[in-house]
Amino acid sequence: MSVHALIMDASPVRRQSLKQALTESRLAEFTFAEAGTCEEVRLRFDPDTTDLVFVAVDVKMAVSIVFRLVAALRAMQKRPLHIVLVGSESTLQRLDLVGADRTLIWPVHPKSARAHLEPLLEPAGSTR
Repeated sequence: MSVHALIMDASPVRRQSLKQALTESRLAEFTFAEAGTCEEVRLRFDPDTTDLVFVAVDVKMAVSIVFRLVAALRAMQKRPLHIVLVGSESTLQRLDLVGADRTLIWPVHPKSARAHLEPLLEPAGSTR
């Protein structure tokens, strides 16, 4: 299965780390687009091809910023889209998903990526 993922994180190192964990998870054949800011996500998001959006959140980000980004992506989506928030456990607890489908806790490892994302990527009605 081929999956196009958009990764938003201000840190190029963390974006690379997430790409590596996703690739090593062997959940799918991933292609990636990257963004360093919420504005870049809006510019790089392709509603016709993007399957997953990973939004890295940190303590400095206001809940309202994350909520507005998720709402903007949902408004632009033309097909099924899964949004995953990535951050520390304490940061993610205060967000209460804000419209996202899942969360991943830093550092993301291939096994945790597989465990959290596999249900999102399984075709409807699949009985693996």
